[in-house]
Amino acid sequence: MSLPDDAPRPRLCHIRKLPTFNGYGFKLHAEKNKSGQFIGKIDEDSPAALAGLREGDRIVEVNGTNIANENHQQVVQRIKSVEDETKFLVVDAETDEYYRERKVVIQGDMENILMLETPLPSGMENGDDSKHRPRLCHMKLWSDFPGYGFNLHAEKGKSAQFIGKIDSRSPAEAAGLREGDRIVEVNGECVLSETHQDVVRRIKSDPKQVTMLLVDPETEEHFKSKDIPVTSSLPFVLKIVCPDSNPNQAQNLEASALSSNSNSGDFGGHHLRLCHIRTTPDGRGY
Repeated sequence: MSLPDDAPRPRLCHIRKLPTFNGYGFKLHAEKNKSGQFIGKIDEDSPAALAGLREGDRIVEVNGTNIANENHQQVVQRIKSVEDETKFLVVDAETDEYYRERKVVIQGDMENILMLETPLPSGMENGDDSKHRPRLCHMKLWSDFPGYGFNLHAEKGKSAQFIGKIDSRSPAEAAGLREGDRIVEVNGECVLSETHQDVVRRIKSDPKQVTMLLVDPETEEHFKSKDIPVTSSLPFVLKIVCPDSNPNQAQNLEASALSSNSNSGDFGGHHLRLCHIRTTPDGRGY
């Protein structure tokens, strides 16, 4: 759908923590008789204020994921899944009403999104290294998911170990692993010269969690061209932590409950129906 030039613009706010401020500087809350999560009080000169967040904004997406059907705890987990930074797609009340009246679903890929971000501290602006960020990915095993959800493999003609296929909705996906990533460190130890068996042993050394420093091919080439060794102590390392438990678990339990109810008992061809109705951002009434 093409939008008029004067259509109000949703804001994609990239909030970065600053060494001079503790936290992001905003409060998250729910409003009475309204679905969704909203921005509360914002501290002056905070990362949130500098990134364009406003009190009363409704959060549409967190780090690229729509949170319309998520509760407060799930949204908090999404915010904390990436350390030191987060991205909110937000709308004020007027913008929200504008798109609701026109039955337009607000999304992060809309053509008129206003991009805002917390300015980097002095000396970091336009830093080329900040565009090529190694990722320190912290994975945790979930009770209802078998393993971390990724394959480990070597590539012909290349040393070290690489990330292969990643399972959908897995701890690995939640922790930011990408297919083709090269593994630089496992639990703080460099593994570039270690064998496949050695790396597997390090990954399994803690039965519940593992941390891996990873680089995609472009990032690896960038640091290699500058003759800079990649380590977890470098500036701009992006720290990503997967949630303690499966964020999809509640939805899976709901689906299971619906299935068991619809198949339990024989009522001569007549079945009770458990109908789970969710409101959507562009929906009205019931």
